[in-house]
Amino acid sequence: MSESNQSQTYLDKSSTLIQLIDAFSSDGENLALLAFTKKEELSWSYAALAHRIDHLAYGLKQIGVGPGELVAILAENCPESILACLAVIKIGAVIVPLNVRFSAHILEFTLRDSGVNFIFTTATCFKKLAQFELEQQIYPIFLDVEPGDPHSWQAISTKVVSEFPVLSPLAPAALFYTSGTTGMPKGVLLSHQNLVFQLNTLRAVGLVTDGERVLLPLPLYHVYSFVVGMLAPLALGLTIVLPWSLSSYQIIRALREGQITLIVGIPRFYKILYSGIEAKFCVQGVMIGRGFKVVARFLMWQQKYLRLSIGKWLLFPFRQQLAPKLQKIVSGGAALNSQFAWNFHGFGWQVVIGYGLTETSPILTLNLLGTKKLNSVGRPIPGIEIRIDPSTARGKENVRLGRNKVYSAGEVLVRGSGIFTGYHNTINEKSSKSIFVDGWFRTGDLGYCDEEGYLYILGRV
Repeated sequence: MSESNQSQTYLDKSSTLIQLIDAFSSDGENLALLAFTKKEELSWSYAALAHRIDHLAYGLKQIGVGPGELVAILAENCPESILACLAVIKIGAVIVPLNVRFSAHILEFTLRDSGVNFIFTTATCFKKLAQFELEQQIYPIFLDVEPGDPHSWQAISTKVVSEFPVLSPLAPAALFYTSGTTGMPKGVLLSHQNLVFQLNTLRAVGLVTDGERVLLPLPLYHVYSFVVGMLAPLALGLTIVLPWSLSSYQIIRALREGQITLIVGIPRFYKILYSGIEAKFCVQGVMIGRGFKVVARFLMWQQKYLRLSIGKWLLFPFRQQLAPKLQKIVSGGAALNSQFAWNFHGFGWQVVIGYGLTETSPILTLNLLGTKKLNSVGRPIPGIEIRIDPSTARGKENVRLGRNKVYSAGEVLVRGSGIFTGYHNTINEKSSKSIFVDGWFRTGDLGYCDEEGYLYILGRV
């Protein structure tokens, strides 16, 4: 397979994601997407992906989607859902990924709040919308029906006969809704500039590098998976692999058959992965299962205290059977249990821990390869500044570690090119003003930084 052409350059500050998508065709027959079905595989080359994006984007233009138009997607991960997101961006519109697990009440709210008139979805998901009495009419485009259906994405697609729009980097590219754990979800508008900054930075720090094959088990309605799991690999001309399901069997199948080198996951996913690894030994007998647990504890201990990486060699047959090419495990979205992190390190896999929010597009800090501080979320990425506001600590101003180390804790404030400018819709105007202080975004997280600049998150303010 030839080396990617895209991997040789960065996007400049005046670029948009449209320039990124335009470059896909230069990677020709290199594999862009590999999706596992129940028994088979589905693969798309970069040339095929670029061709389908152009035709679907122009088809969207023909049915009335223009620059700045909000277009929703409500579907599980599949090559077609990635295609839909990229085609919307290519036409200069704004993609709105919606959580398929939202309750009916929350889903109806997000449709009303966003005001979308077009939605990519599946036949099953579209049934949820039938019960809603919305003010706007929503035109469905189905990702899973027969091509002959007039509402299928294939039927919408058409030959390109004119150029696509030229946008400002400040133009919105995506609208993500927060989880709504403390009330109704808020719409977070992220610009092309926000996302281009993330892609350039992630490449500069070496999180995703040339030659990777990336497992994407997370849904695209999370900005973390959208940026780190989808856009970043595509920006480098890499292969994204989609598992059939999140069962431990299907994950291990994708790791092995997909020749995965890097996983983009969250702590809950890694718990499933570890349980699957453990079960693979336990089914071979009680003694083998116990032996695995003893070896795992030993490898964790020697990695943690002696900094020896003998697991890569001691478990070589196991690694060849399970995930022969796996090198890096990237975790975000929540705090990764340090025991899991040390276990995976002990197996010979490098663990990268990230921290960020939807409003920060998303990565703020990275705990990169080889660090000894797996209970930290790492240092700020280039272009991001962090400071601690102790006035909001509410009696938790000082964190004492050991006899002589005392750190000042408080709310984590951030600023930089990846930070959004405010929430969508005037109903959230008050919220947008209250979360910025003199240009600093208030994360709502309580934390502290050590003398080396590593950030530690203690909880919510």
